[in-house]
Amino acid sequence: MGCHAIARSCLSANSKQPPSKFPSFFAPMQAQNYAVFQHLLAMTLTVDTRLHACLHLTALYNPDVQLQSLQQQAPVKMSAKSKPCLLVLILSAAALFACLATKEYEEEEEKHNPYVLEDRHFSTAIKAEKGRVDILTKFTENSDLLRTIENYRLALLVANPGVFVVPNHFDADAIFVVTQGRGRITLIHEDKRQSFDIETGDIIRVRAGTPLYLVNSDDIEKLFIVKLLQHVNRPDHYDVFYGAEGAKPESFSTEILEATLKTSREKLESFFEKQGKDAFLEASKEQIEAMSSREEGTGGGGIWPFGTQSKNPFNLFRKHRPSKSNKYGQLFEVDADEFKLLKDFDLRVSYANISRGSMTAPFYNSRAIKISIVVQGQGYIEMVASKASRKSGYEKRSSSLRPDTVFVIPAGHPFVTVASRRTNLEILCFEVNIENNVRYLPAGEGNFAQRFEKEAKELAFKSREDVVDWIFGNQDEGFFFPGPRQQRSRDYE
Repeated sequence: MGCHAIARSCLSANSKQPPSKFPSFFAPMQAQNYAVFQHLLAMTLTVDTRLHACLHLTALYNPDVQLQSLQQQAPVKMSAKSKPCLLVLILSAAALFACLATKEYEEEEEKHNPYVLEDRHFSTAIKAEKGRVDILTKFTENSDLLRTIENYRLALLVANPGVFVVPNHFDADAIFVVTQGRGRITLIHEDKRQSFDIETGDIIRVRAGTPLYLVNSDDIEKLFIVKLLQHVNRPDHYDVFYGAEGAKPESFSTEILEATLKTSREKLESFFEKQGKDAFLEASKEQIEAMSSREEGTGGGGIWPFGTQSKNPFNLFRKHRPSKSNKYGQLFEVDADEFKLLKDFDLRVSYANISRGSMTAPFYNSRAIKISIVVQGQGYIEMVASKASRKSGYEKRSSSLRPDTVFVIPAGHPFVTVASRRTNLEILCFEVNIENNVRYLPAGEGNFAQRFEKEAKELAFKSREDVVDWIFGNQDEGFFFPGPRQQRSRDYE
């Protein structure tokens, strides 16, 4: 390629691509970053200096091309006054490319974090004007590293004010958690019905195959429910069935419906035409008030048929005090000891509210796998994780967090979540395999490092025992700490 062609490639207003050959360090650099540099050239340098700059950069990015031969072909000789400017430009360009490449490399790493799933990983199963149901992709589709939870799926239900969700059932055991709003849910077990009011923080256990329906009884606020589902048929799939017969009527032949319902074809067609196919229907105030006024399931009667061991839906926030709390955050936790219906799931449900600019203590679970979804706020997560490749070893991974971001923390993997300085970070967590699980913290109150013997401390950390104790015991807060930026403003010895 001649120098004029090189110059045209570098300096043309229509050129949007970087040189075809870059050193490996700059491999992540995208075309838009090269356009930034191209614009910088056009604004700051004369034509002859721009030309020679491109020659230098071409030689830099193409080791097989000799700079001297390119310069000999250049029709314009650079003046002595321009040389210092060119040197500064080349050094600045190299620094610029390094920064941009590093930034994009980090963004690429975050984008491919196998333990984090974002909006694009949700698909809309039902979308209507009055509500929707979104389902998270199979965990194993995001990464084979998540195969231990392939039998679980996460779904989100949103119902507008005054909306009725038609009767349905699904071939999966489920835990519902109300993250916003209030309403009323009805479960059918054999020949008995149980209805109860629900509100933010309520946990509802729904067994596979149970017919149910619900209504958003609020006039203003939407109803949000997060569902954790465990399949009973296939490990990678579950189905939701709608309709009076437990499935959409059009799924059966007319002959079967006539025999089943003992009703003529004409009457059945007229009846089912009125039903329509909408899963979300607008209910009148009178209908909502009538459903809400019935006393069944309210006042501590227990969720039939499971007896009084479970007093209605268990509320995360009203039933007991937070298990961890200080000015940097609160943690609410419920397991089978308090809510017996979680026992079959081997599950603990928790809700963390991290104050803005604060963080959780780094910790890991010995057995439990944490499936978490961001309810409100922003922040980021850092974790020490298995490498995505099949090579052994670990690496630090970090990802930004925003509403509806889902992240999975395998057992034994230390992690920390940090709230942004602008908002609190609220996270709903499902911890599966919770039986005999132990939570281990390396710092703060109850950290495990201080339980080591004197000799073990000195051998492991190559420091005196008092130094080790000071390092790991210097944090005087428990579980919730000031975040990294807050820490910088505090004085330490």
